[in-house]
Amino acid sequence: MFVRIIILNEINFLGNMDSEIYDSEYYHEVKLLLTYFGLWPNLSRFRKVVSFIAMVAMPISLVIPMSFGLKRAIRLKEPIQIIEDTIGILYFLAITTKYICIFIFEGRMIVVYEQIASDWKKIKDKNELEYLHGRAKEGKIITILYLGYGAVGCTIFASTPYLPLFLDLVIPLNVSRDKIYPYYADYVIVDSEKYFYTLYTLHGIFIIILVTMSAISIDCLFIMMVKHSVGLFQIVCYRLKKIGEEHNEKPHECKRLMDDKIIHTRMKEIFDSHKSSIECVDAIQASFDVSFLFIMTMSGVGVSLILFDLLLNLDDLTQILRINSMMFGVYIAVFVICYAAQMTLNSSEIVFNDTYCGYWYNISPNARKYTQMVMVRSMKPCIITAGGLINMNLQSFFAILKTSVSYATVMLSMQEESNMQN
Repeated sequence: MFVRIIILNEINFLGNMDSEIYDSEYYHEVKLLLTYFGLWPNLSRFRKVVSFIAMVAMPISLVIPMSFGLKRAIRLKEPIQIIEDTIGILYFLAITTKYICIFIFEGRMIVVYEQIASDWKKIKDKNELEYLHGRAKEGKIITILYLGYGAVGCTIFASTPYLPLFLDLVIPLNVSRDKIYPYYADYVIVDSEKYFYTLYTLHGIFIIILVTMSAISIDCLFIMMVKHSVGLFQIVCYRLKKIGEEHNEKPHECKRLMDDKIIHTRMKEIFDSHKSSIECVDAIQASFDVSFLFIMTMSGVGVSLILFDLLLNLDDLTQILRINSMMFGVYIAVFVICYAAQMTLNSSEIVFNDTYCGYWYNISPNARKYTQMVMVRSMKPCIITAGGLINMNLQSFFAILKTSVSYATVMLSMQEESNMQN
């Protein structure tokens, strides 16, 4: 079904986009990552379909044995194994859903790609370009930091199961140390316990790293797009401020400006640029809306289970460190997308304040109507949502933290009551 959707979509990306923009220092890393995971629009349909099948099949190939492991843990009544397998399954399903959504909504993504390329091409003013350069540079810095954190954190987490082997070699004991399981899988056709390290090395660790990096790549794409929209809103504010300052410096010419067609034209351009900024945010919203709904929902459930898992393992230092690293990773991932969405909200709100505090009273009534339209539209800030149900901002991020702690303590109380009854 998904393959059919992408084949039926006719994409004219190359004709409308200046590819040099995405080969620049600001966007090169994101383009490289998306190309690697088969999400860059310029790729052939065959490459996209093959990448899609691979990126969906790989996590599912690990979810299946994890599901069998979950079934076994339920039968044996092993709460920790049940929790950790559930967390792992939710994690892989969330990332797979994110990848599928980006793949399906490629047409919506192209609208943003083309607008970014068009904006860089049509904006000529040196000061205005500085805003785009500044925000693009910030996006690149965040991208590099996020990629570095993801690569290091994922590598550390994925290599944790090898720690007992290393310690047994460096500081041997009379008996082998217990294994550290990143998940509890049951491969059915082979002895999962006996061949744990072989299966994990050839299958598990590869999928964990690859799937996690694909999710980070998509988040970096979102950051890139959001930073561009922030730059557009700042350009609108700059244009409003510039035209107001020019007129305020020449009060004796106010009468002449009342009928100045040039000012009318410039105000119309400001209105159009504000409209273009809003359309950019709307296109970003349409591209990530569905995937964010899955991510925010599964993150809330996942963090609650991770905290519950942590409370059940307070007597095991190794498990505490491992679970905390996993929880910190989820927090960072959710924080990054909520922070980026918050920046869009803040920048769209500033337009109203800058318009209101400007020198709009010095321009002609005919041009002033565009100022009024900008103010009216900017009274409604641009909000990126998750499925239209959750506003993506820092408030939502902290709400997830607060709610997850509450759910975790409730689950712990229920567990303690169950143990007392038994």
